[in-house]
Amino acid sequence: MVNYASVHDDHCLWDKLLLSTPGVPENLRANMDKLAVGIVLTAQGVPFLHAGDEFLRSKNLEKNSYNSNDPRVNPLDWSLKSTNKEVFEFYRGMIALRKAHPAFRMHDQADVNRHLKFIVDAPDKAVAYLLKDHANGDRWPQILLVYNGNRQAREVAVPGTWTIVANDRKAGMEALGLATNTIQIEACSLVVAHTENRFGPARIERK
Repeated sequence: MVNYASVHDDHCLWDKLLLSTPGVPENLRANMDKLAVGIVLTAQGVPFLHAGDEFLRSKNLEKNSYNSNDPRVNPLDWSLKSTNKEVFEFYRGMIALRKAHPAFRMHDQADVNRHLKFIVDAPDKAVAYLLKDHANGDRWPQILLVYNGNRQAREVAVPGTWTIVANDRKAGMEALGLATNTIQIEACSLVVAHTENRFGPARIERK
């Protein structure tokens, strides 16, 4: 399976967000962009990233740009890389995180069924799951992923002490902080965390 949030056809990701979320503050819309790529880069399967999404490229809202000669459409505006440096660094950190952890790259459905377990009492408009028991030989015993689609922060109960490595601001291999028993996920963002706790969250699906 190939996973993506935008490709060369149709609107690029930032333009999709501009069109679908009128009136939303730009920092929250940037969170939406980071959430989208965070889902792609932590999903099982092959991630596909559209050039320029990593610095919030716009094609001037052009939907079908294959034959456009407008300089505001197809060329990449590389100045956006510095303008939107936090987003660019988030992408880079998520890529590094994925490359370093085979738990995000399981190849067999049986392995996914065995190691991926959803947390059953996640908040509405949020998805939370665990990659458990050294999934795919990963050195982290338990990895928690929470995607919050709400425009407000939400909390998830997760027994144990967790090291957070991705949130609404940064992502990568560096610890960003610790959370014990409860993790807060900011509006339209994700959290990736890991723990040595063998059992992980108590309320997970039992399939």
